[in-house]
Amino acid sequence: MYLSTFFALDLSLIILMKRRDYGRQLAIANNQQLFYYKKYKPEFEILKGKVILMEEIIRKREIPPMPEGIKIRMASRGSLPGQEISDISQLGVQDIVKKVRTGKYLSVMMAPDEDNEEGFLMMESSSDLIFLQIWDDETETAWACFNPELLDSDEEAPIEPSDGQSVFPLKCTMGDRELAAKCVEWYAHTCEPYPGMDWLKNTEE
Repeated sequence: MYLSTFFALDLSLIILMKRRDYGRQLAIANNQQLFYYKKYKPEFEILKGKVILMEEIIRKREIPPMPEGIKIRMASRGSLPGQEISDISQLGVQDIVKKVRTGKYLSVMMAPDEDNEEGFLMMESSSDLIFLQIWDDETETAWACFNPELLDSDEEAPIEPSDGQSVFPLKCTMGDRELAAKCVEWYAHTCEPYPGMDWLKNTEE
């Protein structure tokens, strides 16, 4: 199992981009993007102090049967107002999954509550790269897809974000749209990471 060393970041070097529309926070430290997102407010802040993060790979495991019922309470096809998806019934979720699989949807947001305060799934993609992340607010844990050959990379992914300003680490991208669709479908039913994929897990200690 890959397990990074614990490391302390001087938060005077971390700019936390805070916006109102979705509960996520992009941390940029020494020009290195971390897939670390939290709730944020509509202003920029530079915080002082230290935070310790632990990063590890969670290997895929046996996939249990898909639970019945839909657990998400909101979905959208992007980060801007007016992109909400009103139908999140069983049929509506299947339509979202199909559009992710075929590439018709390049961006998807899902959350277990209407205000995105409990967590979310976010997918942003280009024609050949997919950034997919799950955030759980209660445990302050993020899971992201990743490329095992790029774990030491600090490059930005060439993905045009739906909000027009977010950036995504290249190491946290994949090219398998079928797998991304399975992750989206599983989250809609469970609000948890899909067990049939390896995840890069990031927790604050």
